[in-house]
Amino acid sequence: ASYPQNSPQREEINSAVKTFLHSLHEGDVFSLGLFLSDSIWLSRKSIPVIQDNIKLARNFLSRKVGTGGPNLSDALKKGFSVRKSSSSIPRHLVLITHGRMTDDGKLFSIIQDELKKKEPRSLSVLCIEACPNAALIEELARKGKGIARFVTTSNGKKDATNSIEGMVRELHEHSSHELF
Repeated sequence: ASYPQNSPQREEINSAVKTFLHSLHEGDVFSLGLFLSDSIWLSRKSIPVIQDNIKLARNFLSRKVGTGGPNLSDALKKGFSVRKSSSSIPRHLVLITHGRMTDDGKLFSIIQDELKKKEPRSLSVLCIEACPNAALIEELARKGKGIARFVTTSNGKKDATNSIEGMVRELHEHSSHELF
């Protein structure tokens, strides 16, 4: 998840992350990273979706993030390096962002490197509110063999929640097919 520190987007993205976490199913695994110019991670490996871990993730969201520009390439590399669970089912890296990125030149090569791995992860992107880089977001998800969704709270929190829950359902459907 990325957002400018001390901004209105922080609460919107935190809310999206919480909704996303609560939409995960028993048997799913996850990790959570926060980034701006640097990134911090909840865990170096994926952890199971259980109440204690969801609570841990919610508490983790309240931590402060570094300052500076939104350096997605570092977070993307670290996200792809989080160890997978023992399951051989392809896993997704889901980026939740406000869509303002400064290092898009490196992103596609990071995705290509991931796709060359024996069991690559797909990259899906959930963009909150107005997105100045909508075409880039869609291309990242397409190249990453994932999905892109754009969520706004202007139609109400229920619409945003329904959109996020729909994305989680779509990711589960996406995982049931051979992706690579």
